[in-house]
Amino acid sequence: MSFFDDVGLRAAEGLEASVGPYVALASYKRLYAGPPEIRAKAALGALRCAVALDDDAEIAAVSDVWRTAREAPQSATPYACRLLLRNKAGLAMRLAAAEEERSRAPRASYVRLRAEEQLGGPPAPWRVDGWRALVARAQRDGDAAVATHASAHLLTTLFARAASDPAAVLSRAELAALGEAASLDLARPTERITLLRARLFSVHRFHRGAALSALEEIARRHEGPLQVEAVAVAARHFSALFTRLDAIEIDRIAATLKHWPNETTRKIVLAQLPAWVRVIAALRASPADVEPKLEAAIAGLSATSAEVARGLAHARADGELHGAASRPLGRSADEVLAWTGVDAVSAVDRDDGEAAERLFGQALAAIGPDVSLPPALWVAAHRALLRAPPATQGAAATLIDQALCRTASVPHRPLVDIAAALSRVGRSDAAARALAEAGRWREPGAGPMLADEKRRGGYAALARGDRSAALALLTEARAWLTAEGPRS
Repeated sequence: MSFFDDVGLRAAEGLEASVGPYVALASYKRLYAGPPEIRAKAALGALRCAVALDDDAEIAAVSDVWRTAREAPQSATPYACRLLLRNKAGLAMRLAAAEEERSRAPRASYVRLRAEEQLGGPPAPWRVDGWRALVARAQRDGDAAVATHASAHLLTTLFARAASDPAAVLSRAELAALGEAASLDLARPTERITLLRARLFSVHRFHRGAALSALEEIARRHEGPLQVEAVAVAARHFSALFTRLDAIEIDRIAATLKHWPNETTRKIVLAQLPAWVRVIAALRASPADVEPKLEAAIAGLSATSAEVARGLAHARADGELHGAASRPLGRSADEVLAWTGVDAVSAVDRDDGEAAERLFGQALAAIGPDVSLPPALWVAAHRALLRAPPATQGAAATLIDQALCRTASVPHRPLVDIAAALSRVGRSDAAARALAEAGRWREPGAGPMLADEKRRGGYAALARGDRSAALALLTEARAWLTAEGPRS
C-alpha cells in the first residue's frame, strides 16, 4: 500500500465521518483501482455508505466488487442482515452470496438461504440441499448457533415439501438426528418447536419424553401461536404413535394438553384421553383378549366422544358401516381419515376392492406431515395387501409407502410383517422403507432381514467393481447380525 493510497483512504473515511455517506461514497469508489488491500477497505467503506443511503443500485454495484475483496478486515454479513430486515431480499441475497464467495463463512451462507426463502417460491430440492450442506459445514466448523438455526430451517423446508409434494421423502432417522444435534438453548422459540417436533421421530422413548416435556414448558410459558403450536405438536404425536406410546409420553402429552387455549375443547380432550389410553391398552392385549377389550374400550370412549357415539349408533342401525360420505362424523382431516379407515376395513372384509381402492385414494390425498394415517387405515391397507385384487393391493401399497415417507405415523402391527406383504406384491421400494423403519425400531426379525438385504446389495456392488460401496454394505450387514445393529 503506497503513501498516496493510504492518504486517499483516510480522506474518504474523514469525509464519511464529517460530511456524510453521499460524498464519501464517491471518494471510496475512486480507490477501487488501487492495490488489493486498499480496494478491499474502499469496498467496505462504499458498502457502509451505500447501505446508509439505502441506494439499491449502489449496493448492487458494490456487492459485485465485494466478491474479490479478500483482504477486507471484516464481514459484509451484518449489512446483508440489515437489508433482509428492510425486506430487500434480492439485495441481501446478492451481498450474502458475494460474502460467501469471498470468505466461505457459514453465516453468509445462512443469510443467503434466508434471503432466498424470503423471495418465496416452493421449497425446491436445491434449497433443501443448500440447508443440508450448511448444517454439515457449521457442525464441522463448530458453529453451534448457525448449525441450530440452519437445522430448524432445513426441518421446516422438509416438512413443507412433504406437505406439498407427493414425491417427497422424509427420512425419519435424519429428522431425529437433526433435532438431537441442535441446541435448544440457541434456538428461537419458533425454531425450538420445530426441533422438538423432529426429536419426536426418535425411536428412544426417553428422547421423545424429554421433547414432550419441553413442549409442555413452551405451552405453559407462552400464549398465542406458540402455545397453540406446542399443544398441536403433542396432540399429533399421540395420533401418530398411538399404540407405540410409552407411559411417560402419555403423561407428558396429558400435561401439555392441559394448556389447550380453548377451555371447552380442553375439557373435552382431557375427558376423552383416559378412554383413548384404554383403547391403546386393549390393542396391546393378547390376541384372544383384543376383541372383547377393544369393544369395551370403544364403548367407554363413546361416553365421552360424540363422534364415536354417533358412529356406534350408525353401526348398530345399519348392521354394517358404509360410505363415510353418508355420515357427518367429524370435520377435521384426522376425524375424516379415522372414519375412512373404518369404511376401508369394512370394504376389504367384504371383498369390495373397488370401494377399498377409492377409500385408499381419498386417504392418500389427505395425509401429510401434520395428518397421520390412523390405525384403521393401517389395518385395512395391510389386509388388502394380503388378499385384495392386484389393483387394490397397489393402492394399499402406495398409501403405506406415502405414510412412511410423508407422515410421522407408525402402525400397531409389526413393520416387518408389512414389509413382507409389500415384498410379496412386488413393491420392493416400499418394502425396503418399511424394513428400514422396522430396523430403526429394533423390531424382532428386522435385523436378519436387513442383514440379508445389505449382504445382497454388497455383493451386487462388488460385481459392479464398486469396492468401497460393497465394503460399506457388508459392514452394515454384519452390524445388523449383532444384538444391536448399526446406530440410527
